[in-house]
Amino acid sequence: DDDALLLLQGLYRAHFDEIPIGLPYHAAAPRLLRQTKPADRHFARALADEILQLANRSLPRFCQYSLQDFSNTADRQPNYNNLVDIFAGHLIYSPSQQQQLLECTDTQQRLALLAKALRTECVPS
Repeated sequence: DDDALLLLQGLYRAHFDEIPIGLPYHAAAPRLLRQTKPADRHFARALADEILQLANRSLPRFCQYSLQDFSNTADRQPNYNNLVDIFAGHLIYSPSQQQQLLECTDTQQRLALLAKALRTECVPS
């Protein structure tokens, strides 16, 4: 099977239109995706808090670190897209849900999609 799951965390979200085959190494030209800021920052923060609480039930040590790191950014604009990427990569097991989260460029919608997915994926321990 030649399929691979690749998650890169960087400065910008990008889409690869094509990845040429036949080279001795993989090479591609990414197209940067425009990210939106949450329309309602209070609602976005509430969704992020819910995501952290749900994740804490499944991966306590991982979430405790992330919760502390995320809480430290409370006075600044938190990077909600990184939060979605990290938790989607660690807690969402459905490839179609992961793909939906990766393709979505609306930050607030990404938070809502992740929270909805975690409500069904994360069961209390």
